[in-house]
Amino acid sequence: WSLRNSDHICVLTHAEKEYIKERFSLSEDRVSVCYHSLPAHFRNLPDYQPPSEFKVLYVGSGIERKGLRYLLCALEEFSKHNINFSVTLAGLRTDEFLGRQAISDRLKPRIKIIPSIENRALPQIYLTHSVFVFPSFYEGFGMVLAEAMACGIPIITTSVGIAREWIKDRVNVIVIPPQDSSAICSALLWSFSHPDEMRNYGENARK
Repeated sequence: WSLRNSDHICVLTHAEKEYIKERFSLSEDRVSVCYHSLPAHFRNLPDYQPPSEFKVLYVGSGIERKGLRYLLCALEEFSKHNINFSVTLAGLRTDEFLGRQAISDRLKPRIKIIPSIENRALPQIYLTHSVFVFPSFYEGFGMVLAEAMACGIPIITTSVGIAREWIKDRVNVIVIPPQDSSAICSALLWSFSHPDEMRNYGENARK
């Protein structure tokens, strides 16, 4: 009732706009797309410079739809390839997910958890990692993806939320299917062996 009788409706993505127009038989001029904006501290950032060590970044919670379980499974496989790397899980409580996920002794020492972080500190975290992995299989928008793109860090992501409208596979990100640990591992291996291409993708994502 509220949607049909509203003077105007603002939604976060074009996919939402098309769904609402069709579902409630609304005209084009009744619905607008209004993207989330980023805070000022994500503007005028220095150019991205990849670190010497391969550092994988995840930003988000441990709820199931974020796909962290699939990333950790991928990292278990990735750790078998004799590559020096580390993993940062930012915004994740130590007991929120890892307590329910078996982590091998091979992978566990490589993981650093930052349980609580102010948004103002996030640009520095994005800028000091090699690749940001966004394995979510459902998002209304996907704010952390927008943040990562603004920082120019190379990105591996599923096509959910705003990603459907902003990303192009092998142009500004590497796109992976949702809930696919093997695809994440393959993308990480490719990222590690193709740093120049990944850096180009990051630069394109920032534009």
